[in-house]
Amino acid sequence: MISKTEIEKIIQFKIKDIKDDETLLQIGLDSIKLVELAGYIENNTDLVIYEDLIYEMNGKWIREFLSKYEKKN
Repeated sequence: MISKTEIEKIIQFKIKDIKDDETLLQIGLDSIKLVELAGYIENNTDLVIYEDLIYEMNGKWIREFLSKYEKKN
């Protein structure tokens, strides 16, 4: 299952602080962190994250993803 806390650890940024249209590249993530995030998502969901999607991920995408996949306590 996906955890918002784990994603924030990977990207080293609070998701609430990312603007909807701000990509993860724009907040300063490098390609290594993006691949690490994609691996985490792929290992914990049925999604396959292709390279072009990695570079397009933005605040809106992350929040929508979490609303669908985040572990509910």
